[in-house]
Amino acid sequence: MQRNDVDHVDARVNKLGASLFFDPVTVDAAGKHGVTDLVALIFGGRVGAMGDVDVLQLIDTFPFVSPTMLEATWPAVEAVGGPVAMRRIFSEAVSAAASARWNATAMQTVGTTARALIAPVASVALGLSAGWRSIALDEALPGPERVIASLFALRELRGDIHIENVREIGLTPFEAEIATSGPLVAELHGWPPPFPDAAPFEQRSDAAGDRTSARMVEIYDAALDDVTFESFDKALRTLRVDRR
Repeated sequence: MQRNDVDHVDARVNKLGASLFFDPVTVDAAGKHGVTDLVALIFGGRVGAMGDVDVLQLIDTFPFVSPTMLEATWPAVEAVGGPVAMRRIFSEAVSAAASARWNATAMQTVGTTARALIAPVASVALGLSAGWRSIALDEALPGPERVIASLFALRELRGDIHIENVREIGLTPFEAEIATSGPLVAELHGWPPPFPDAAPFEQRSDAAGDRTSARMVEIYDAALDDVTFESFDKALRTLRVDRR
């Protein structure tokens, strides 16, 4: 596969996952469990795939987010029984949103293909994606939740690989955030202004991005043929535009 094609598909995976976070169906489903702090739902729910981790592990798992912002979510995570309990609420809520919004046939294609991509990947050092991978490979999981777990396992896989590449290239996560996303996103992720000029970080950030893309191309090439890749791409595009 070509890098641009893989990058575009991964970007769709990322956006599809994020589109569920603030969906009214997600918000309503989480609210039925008493969860109204959506930042706690998003980050506490995702990290719960790793087990009952503590707040320091939460901060380490999401290094592009301000530690202060993540620390502020912890009381809401503890209030529902910890990260594993929050993960169950998160999974149920975003799965309900996906079932309400997305075409069922395309969802199945996405789930099956995502599992083919994540299953062979050795992920000992990739905590978040490894946690979602274990959930996604559980055949007893109900259909929509397994699709969502598969989507998130692939989504977090690229994220985990990129985090490692950023660290290896010698950037702090904050510097990488400024270089790739800019001050607006950095502020949304809880980093306080004033923000530095991105220029000194951009070359190393681009190099980290190149390494991440190269590794993802290797993963796609090893798992999918061209026909399956095109089917995956089409299914992702369908989920983006097809509403039931």
